[in-house]
Amino acid sequence: MKGTEVICTELGFTYDGEERPALEGVTMAIRSGEWVAIVGPSGSGKSTLCQLLNGLLPRSGGGVRAGQVQLDGIDPKDAPLSAVTEAAGVLFQDPDAQLVQGIVEDEVAFGPENMRVPPEQIERRVQEALQAVRLLDRRADPVRSLSGGQRQRTAIAAVLALKPRLLVFDDACASLDAAAQADFLQLCRTLQAEGRTLITASGRFDDVARAAQRVIVLDGGRAVLDAPPEELLRRCGEQLAQLGVLPRAAGSRGAGPAGGPMA
Repeated sequence: MKGTEVICTELGFTYDGEERPALEGVTMAIRSGEWVAIVGPSGSGKSTLCQLLNGLLPRSGGGVRAGQVQLDGIDPKDAPLSAVTEAAGVLFQDPDAQLVQGIVEDEVAFGPENMRVPPEQIERRVQEALQAVRLLDRRADPVRSLSGGQRQRTAIAAVLALKPRLLVFDDACASLDAAAQADFLQLCRTLQAEGRTLITASGRFDDVARAAQRVIVLDGGRAVLDAPPEELLRRCGEQLAQLGVLPRAAGSRGAGPAGGPMA
């Protein structure tokens, strides 16, 4: 699979009733098959960026977008939903907000059914997606019987079943225990190995961010750092600690001599 190329140019978004943009002037290019982590404190614009990438904003209303987004040359703001779905799939922090059916396998099949995928392909996609998140043995179970982490994995499977070329995970580890987080990290590596583009967003410089090829740090709606994770930890540890995305002790160890931003 060839992953989606993402190009954002001076991207911004202002919610209705707000004077200050939630996201402002973000310019970035993500190559096909690249894994990029978006890291930033609460209110930095991470979730807004994720919703702009799949067109949920501004399609859902409630604000105005500035700048441009291109997913393999299409703009998710006004491209056909079928094209956007194939280009990008997004998983948000609260799995229950994305679960609409009562049974696990029905949740995973829901998206492909709406995309009019042939039934025999739907069954194969359901099996592959549930196997990827280690829930194949729970496919007939009611969603309400699952733990929070299992519901999150069900939501991930529902996105995987759509086979998007770009996967955007917005704080997807929030409901997962340590073992499930390790599984998620391995899943990300597998998905990237298949050729997909990955964007993982979180409020801290966690193991998922450390595993990415690049980390883009947001603060106040702007992109303030962009580099490989090891470089950021080495040269900008103190700045990351000041932003609250890295523990202070770790920031002191990871910072370079000046502990300031990259040259």
